[in-house]
Amino acid sequence: YHTLPTIDGVMQAPGPEYAAGPSTCEISDQEMVFATDISGAYPEDANLDSYVRKVTLVRGKEVLIEDFYELAKVTNEITLSLLTPCGVAIGDGVIQLSARDIAKDRTTANGQISFEAAKLTPSIETIELEDSRVRSVWGERLYRIVLTLTSPGERGNNTVRFTRGV
Repeated sequence: YHTLPTIDGVMQAPGPEYAAGPSTCEISDQEMVFATDISGAYPEDANLDSYVRKVTLVRGKEVLIEDFYELAKVTNEITLSLLTPCGVAIGDGVIQLSARDIAKDRTTANGQISFEAAKLTPSIETIELEDSRVRSVWGERLYRIVLTLTSPGERGNNTVRFTRGV
């Protein structure tokens, strides 16, 4: 499973010839901002002119992922995938992540993912883990959160925000 976007079923490609960049990074006492054009990590059939992912860590508060894309050809959908060991509940523009016992004496944290409900449609997939080594770290299952952007225009953007639970 990849956590980079899937463009009309086309995922990030393997190999050194598929690399992201250029990248920037700015660090201050309040936040860290990293941005890179990930379009180079995809084969030509993804039809990407550019896809800049910007990740902002606002210290002690939130993580913000902003995607800005330009397509060479309009696609049917772009999907964003996230993996979590937490319990997952979908709300309107919000996904609640609940604490869950995962392995031995370990429990996940909890939190919240906020997204633009007018642009992104959420769904959840359960991934049963079969490898005993993986299960010893992550527990019996992971959840794959899929946020689908249907009918994206030639260019656009979306934002996903992560906050800690209380």
